[in-house]
Amino acid sequence: MPKNKELRTADYSIISEQEIVDLINNGQQGEWNNIFISPVINGVSLSIEPSINLTGGQLSRNVHINDTFLLFSFISALKKLDTLKILHLLGYDLRDLPENAFLFRSLEYLRIQNCYLLELPKNISENSGLETLSLSHTYLDNLPFELEKLTKLRVLEVSDNLLMG
Repeated sequence: MPKNKELRTADYSIISEQEIVDLINNGQQGEWNNIFISPVINGVSLSIEPSINLTGGQLSRNVHINDTFLLFSFISALKKLDTLKILHLLGYDLRDLPENAFLFRSLEYLRIQNCYLLELPKNISENSGLETLSLSHTYLDNLPFELEKLTKLRVLEVSDNLLMG
């Protein structure tokens, strides 16, 4: 591991399901522990700030997917990885989120930001290792009571939502 904690990235644009299979199968497991997923809109992707690097200098993957079907196919493929600890999902319309979309064995940090997310799946509480859940700039108006089952959760960030206290 490098002594300086620079953010090293690898960028991918996915336009087919075969590219998802190739990308996951051709990478080493350890390379897939910090992933940023965002669309490219008018040739520009959401910027990823180096200050977000939580992996101590390890490789960060920036994956750009514009098609929602491919997005969920990619997320489903990621579930095969035992090393995924950090997942950032930025700038998607997630109104039709599958119930099991965010069930990962080793996930510790989940950031869903600038997404049209109306509701968080109740079974997100099955991510027993989740320590940080960041849900800023979404359209959430409530949180599931099941979040109390996340015993390792230390940070719950919910700014700029429709939540009423």
